Amino acid sequence: MGIQRDSAMKLFLPFEQSVMKKRKISDETLSKTYRYYLEHPVEFEKVYDAVIDTLSLRAKRGRIASGLK
Repeated sequence: MGIQRDSAMKLFLPFEQSVMKKRKISDETLSKTYRYYLEHPVEFEKVYDAVIDTLSLRAKRGRIASGLK
């Protein structure tokens, strides 16, 4: 997004907290998950690629539904 790290964190942290609350994820579980993916970057890349593919597909569907290509 081209914003400074401090500004990005101010946006990210409340979002992270709301997701944790909604999904009932503890701080400990989140920390373990972060640690796992830091130690397994290939697995992280697979998840990241899947997310990008899903978002791209949703964006494409949105453009098709709105008549744009």
